[in-house]
Amino acid sequence: MIITNATADEFYFNQLLAFLTSMKVNSPNHIMNVFLANYPKDKEEQLKGMFPNYVFENRKLDMVDERGISLILFRIMLIRECFERYEGPVAWIDTDVIVRGNLDPFLSVEPVQLKILFRGDDVPEKVRFNAGIFRIGYSYGTYKMVCDWEEGLRNNMVWGMGQLELYKAFKKNEDLIDLVMMPEAFNDLGDSTNDDSFAPDSLMWHSKKYHFNNPKFQKEFQMYLKMAKEAQHD
Repeated sequence: MIITNATADEFYFNQLLAFLTSMKVNSPNHIMNVFLANYPKDKEEQLKGMFPNYVFENRKLDMVDERGISLILFRIMLIRECFERYEGPVAWIDTDVIVRGNLDPFLSVEPVQLKILFRGDDVPEKVRFNAGIFRIGYSYGTYKMVCDWEEGLRNNMVWGMGQLELYKAFKKNEDLIDLVMMPEAFNDLGDSTNDDSFAPDSLMWHSKKYHFNNPKFQKEFQMYLKMAKEAQHD
């Protein structure tokens, strides 16, 4: 199962449209479960009509209190929930991603594996993993890691701690988990100041807000967004 979540404001809604359209075009045989946060009914129904092969679930969340359910904590809860529901591997992909090919190589995983972009031991712990795209097998060890990740973040509810708590949960359970260092082509983070960013042979382009306006990313993003907008009127 591939899962993601999205809020309903216009910027993130457009990201979701482009992301889902790119996946529908380039990896059409895979199913996506999209968890919507506080979506109005009309937008929810619009998405269901545009992407009938995907599963949309709308959740009501209180995201006002910083100590409440943040979107990062919501993500971890969803991964744990999907483990319990499907008893199988889960892939997480952020909505600020363009899928550019068939996802089979990314989705291939053994039950005890965590496949993730690992930046190396010579960088701070909080950024050793990039948690925007990863694949995780289903086993006792991986389930325990996700539960420890959730508990760790609940005890450290500060913005930006999601990746640190994931790394700490992995280290706590590393005897039970095989770390697969995912190729950067599966999570091409890009860089607004680097002309070599968003490589043409990368499977997924992943744009953070600060390099969302990279011309190469924008060209492809706008192409899929246009396709999505046109499909709204079909």
